[in-house]
Amino acid sequence: MCTFRFVFVLLYVISVYGQITRLGRCTPVQTVADVNWNKMEGRWYRMSEFPERDPRLQNQTCLSEIKEVNNDGTISVYASWLNTFTSQFFQDMFVGRIIPDAGNPGMATFDGTLDSVPQYQYYIMAVQYDNFHLLYGCEDGKGRQDSLETAFIFSRTPEPLEKSQLDSISCLLRNNGVDPDNFLFVDHSSCPKLQ
Repeated sequence: MCTFRFVFVLLYVISVYGQITRLGRCTPVQTVADVNWNKMEGRWYRMSEFPERDPRLQNQTCLSEIKEVNNDGTISVYASWLNTFTSQFFQDMFVGRIIPDAGNPGMATFDGTLDSVPQYQYYIMAVQYDNFHLLYGCEDGKGRQDSLETAFIFSRTPEPLEKSQLDSISCLLRNNGVDPDNFLFVDHSSCPKLQ
């Protein structure tokens, strides 16, 4: 039986793209069979992520995203975040677009517009359109014996997910060779209110 080992970390610094190093190459993960991007539209709050390694990006918290489907099938992403160094809040800034993979509905490429937001592929491992979605990404180490891995949980609301939902996500990750104990959880309770 999979259980989620809760270690809630009040996360005051989150990033655009947190990564951890894992030994070995990336392992294939289970993705959803179909994604309805129209149902993914709207605001999503980042509830947890793997830790950020880049110190330039460790000054962001209260991150949320708005996804909007474009006529060409790509999805525009507008992010909001609080800069913890300056206390400046950035609301609904265009940060890039999602390009769904025509051959694998559970895979997409994020093409960022900011220097701090790279282009990367990710996998949609779970989605409940009115509740949450789980994203996973991994890049092989280009000749090294390790790889860079990341994962995010997004929620429709800034309130924490229920334990049963986190247990289910934990089991899914473990069954795919990904360690959910790497997650840092975000506390949105003191974040600016968004519509």
